[in-house]
Amino acid sequence: MVAQAQQLFQAQNYGEAFNLVEQVLQNMPNNLPALILKGQLLGTAGRYTEAQQVIEHILQLDPNNAMGWSMQAVVSSNLGQHQQALTAVERSLELDAQNPETYAIKNNIMSNLAVAQTQTPEQSKSKLRSDPEPRKASQGFILGLALSILGIVAGLIGFGLMTFIASIPYIGLFVICISIGILCVNAARGAFHYGLVLLVETILVSVVLAGILGAMYKVGQASLIHQINLHPSLFMPVLVLVAWLIVSAAVPPVLALGGFVGGFPSRRRQKHA
Repeated sequence: MVAQAQQLFQAQNYGEAFNLVEQVLQNMPNNLPALILKGQLLGTAGRYTEAQQVIEHILQLDPNNAMGWSMQAVVSSNLGQHQQALTAVERSLELDAQNPETYAIKNNIMSNLAVAQTQTPEQSKSKLRSDPEPRKASQGFILGLALSILGIVAGLIGFGLMTFIASIPYIGLFVICISIGILCVNAARGAFHYGLVLLVETILVSVVLAGILGAMYKVGQASLIHQINLHPSLFMPVLVLVAWLIVSAAVPPVLALGGFVGGFPSRRRQKHA
């Protein structure tokens, strides 16, 4: 069960991992691997005070546990206790001097200590009170928007390939299919993991694509027909472009809504954890 919980932790399924660890600790409260994983999960969730209690239990059971001292260093640093963190990481290095991650933790603590020495008490308190949720939402929105733009650019490249390499239309069609895949996967996966912010982003992108399609119909219809009459080879690329716009505007919002609803239990467990 601990091994399964570790796999879930690596897959960022923190809620399920935490539930498994708790089941193990109910029967074996002194199980060190389970306690270490619980401390990591609590630290990942920002529950540093609870994580510190678990780490104290680990060090009571095994005072020479290098991982326990490393975790103590990380939690103390996140709580703003940089000097205690430095002492803990030095103890971890005494026990295991070959762990490169511990050296990275020490370097980070030294940096935080240097920054803390130049900050006022009010600035330090403000940093501790910062909420990671808005930051996560903004990162998710930026990532989703970047992938949406990538999908749109790929679709336009596919249209260009079909227009200028008419003898081999399958290359452009393949690129267009990839662009649709990017838009659809980004919509479903993003809304599943990030929730409402990615659902809104997907709807906004779809509205833009629908607006482009409407503009083509209202403003550029006569011009397009004229160009197709002059250059019949443009008929297939334009037809594919219209189909791509319709699919890209209509399908991703539906998938995003499904991902938003389907991911609600998982997001709720993570928020609770």
